[in-house]
Amino acid sequence: MLRFAFGFIVLAALAAAVAWLAGIPSAVVFDVAGYRIETTLVAAALALVVVLGAFAGMLRGYIWFKGGPARIAAARAEWRRRRGIKALTEGLAAIAAGDAKQARLLARRAEALLDEPALTLMLSAQAAELAGDTGLARTRFEAMLARPETEFLGVRGLLAEAQRSGDTPRALGLARRAFAAAPDSPTAAMALFALEAESGHWAEADALLRTRAATAAFAPAEARKFATIAQYERAAQAEARGLPEAAFELARRVHKLSPSFVPGALVYARIATALGRSEVARAAIRVTWRRRPHPLLVDALEAVAPAEAPPRRLKRIEKLIVYNPDHAESRIALAQAAIAASQFDRARAALAPLAVGPAPDARVCALMAALESAAGASEPAATWRARAGSAPTDPGFACTACGARHAQFRATCQGCGAFGSLDAFAADPAGAEQTGLLARVFGPPRRGAVADLPTPPSVA
Repeated sequence: MLRFAFGFIVLAALAAAVAWLAGIPSAVVFDVAGYRIETTLVAAALALVVVLGAFAGMLRGYIWFKGGPARIAAARAEWRRRRGIKALTEGLAAIAAGDAKQARLLARRAEALLDEPALTLMLSAQAAELAGDTGLARTRFEAMLARPETEFLGVRGLLAEAQRSGDTPRALGLARRAFAAAPDSPTAAMALFALEAESGHWAEADALLRTRAATAAFAPAEARKFATIAQYERAAQAEARGLPEAAFELARRVHKLSPSFVPGALVYARIATALGRSEVARAAIRVTWRRRPHPLLVDALEAVAPAEAPPRRLKRIEKLIVYNPDHAESRIALAQAAIAASQFDRARAALAPLAVGPAPDARVCALMAALESAAGASEPAATWRARAGSAPTDPGFACTACGARHAQFRATCQGCGAFGSLDAFAADPAGAEQTGLLARVFGPPRRGAVADLPTPPSVA
């Protein structure tokens, strides 16, 4: 509204000016080459306006003619860009739909039309993977390594390919390069940690968990659990290399970090015993037993003083189980020590709640057989021995991911490959189930999955 009013005022002013000039009696005379041109002031002004307008039009025409090729090139470039983005978007849709043939066709079209290697090379590599052409996919990923802006994507693609082919040394080298290229990437940190752990490089894996990227990659409880396992493995390695003091310090840190971690208490007690620090070993076992009773802790306690008299050992067991006397493992440990000390009634009282039911533990059956044999009841003893042969038992560690059982602790389940999934803690702080860390970063190629592709720019 204001612009309309302003325009109206300008036009009115011009009209008034023209009318004023027309009312002034005047004449304009031009003498040019012997010719005299005489006209009014208004006509001269109008002629000047026409001449200036014609000059401006010619100037614009000249500028347009001179810049025509550039405009044509720009228009063609824009046309190619729009077609390229359209091919790229349709290629992503084809990958998501699992149409390998159409995806490769559109990838080639996008590469021909666009100068966007971060987009086109990755699309081409994904399309080649979908079609099963691992050679072409590797070539595309390797081509991405030459550009700083696409290096990380190329390394990541090659890393996924190496991981799926089972080439751990190559995958580890690529993971280190990926992390160097993107030190703040949680994905790179997770992949590198998994491969360092798989390769037994526990010092490197432990150090990696303290980086900012790893903090973002793992939940706090999960990071604590993985740090516990990494330091436990470092302690075991130092012990195996004949470095007891270094192993002791690492084991002490493990026990302090996670007192409920049974393997940590076992290695700490073993090394402390070897160094003559018996009370340190017993204290570590008691601390962990309070949180997670486990039969291997009883074995570790006996290993501190293997020649100890049975009555003295019974007193140590009583001291061990004081905080959770009704736990099944506490009752079994007490019964074992009581039988060794010839306190059969006490052993029977400890086992009574565990001996009922259709399927008592095999250790309970064996102890009941020993009690009946000591009492002279040969027939019940034979029955309990027969039941012990077929009864279930769980002296080790179970995988929370696949259920596989292990007599000794392992960082990675041999049944399913999950890392940190064995129930060696009082309660799994990272969740009831763990998957393989690399599977969380790179899975096998899946139909209908679009991964690692940057978002294409808008066509608009």
